[in-house]
Amino acid sequence: MIDLNTLLNPCILCGVVFSIVGAILFYFPPKEINLIYGYRTIRSMKNQESWDFAQKFSSKKMIISGVLLTLIGLIISIISLDNQLQLYVSLLLIGLSLFWMIFTTENQLKKRF
Repeated sequence: MIDLNTLLNPCILCGVVFSIVGAILFYFPPKEINLIYGYRTIRSMKNQESWDFAQKFSSKKMIISGVLLTLIGLIISIISLDNQLQLYVSLLLIGLSLFWMIFTTENQLKKRF
């Protein structure tokens, strides 16, 4: 049975949020370059073609990160790590996921454009 502490694991929470936001961005990407919604970096906002590519590519990476974070969060909860250690591991994994999403998207933008 999944208890409240398991659901409050930062890895699981961020994983679910990443998955939902990634799906929203994948199915409803911003049509035009803007400063409010979407994957916004100097490279992605260079032109419309790079913008469109960055939205699709980054949203896929976000969904993958979300699913992996959720699964790892469940595993961490099952292992029953100390709460403080669980928090540190979760924050490290979330940071690595964000880095991976940005790094891979920027590399693909650099290669393609």
